[in-house]
Amino acid sequence: MNWYKKAQMVYHNTRSEFLPTIAKEGLLAGTFTYKPYPFTGENVWIATEKDNLKNTQEHQYGTDIAIESQWEDDDGNQFNVIPPEKLYLVGKRGKIKTRMDQYQKWNTNNKKFKYFGQCNEVRCDKTEENNWQNMIKKHKKVFKEEFEKNCDINVILDEDETLNEFITADPSSYFAKSFWGDKKCYYLMTHGFEFIFLEKIT
Repeated sequence: MNWYKKAQMVYHNTRSEFLPTIAKEGLLAGTFTYKPYPFTGENVWIATEKDNLKNTQEHQYGTDIAIESQWEDDDGNQFNVIPPEKLYLVGKRGKIKTRMDQYQKWNTNNKKFKYFGQCNEVRCDKTEENNWQNMIKKHKKVFKEEFEKNCDINVILDEDETLNEFITADPSSYFAKSFWGDKKCYYLMTHGFEFIFLEKIT
């Protein structure tokens, strides 16, 4: 009979804005723990098998053990990169959501709100103008994290552009949820325009 040892998974807490880069380049640095631990305060974790870490050292951190891996050699050259296919996006209890090399497709399919258009483009007749007026009137501001979680924003960003870069130089930018006619919507207001996302009905 063959016996197989179950892989020891370890967890790295990160920010949601870093996920597209990790999905493309892999993980170049970071501290891991044996359980999902909220270092950054966000409920976003990357998991990998502990064997993918090199020259590890451990020390107590709060109620958990912090696992430090060696990422660079003595000359400061990168010598350890964990590729996306060996990384997993997991929830706060460690349940795997997707492998990171499949993150982009998963992320797009998982968003309930799809891009509808820019305000100056969709206000094309009296009905849509009324929808826009009511959307603005009934809006409630939300945090960026809620907006990113629910909206497929890739269509409004250039390749490698982040949402923070998209709204830079406009301190009045805000995120909101509202209604477009009888549909739920989110929108981003920046640089004088609303970028509108409507709920996908399945």
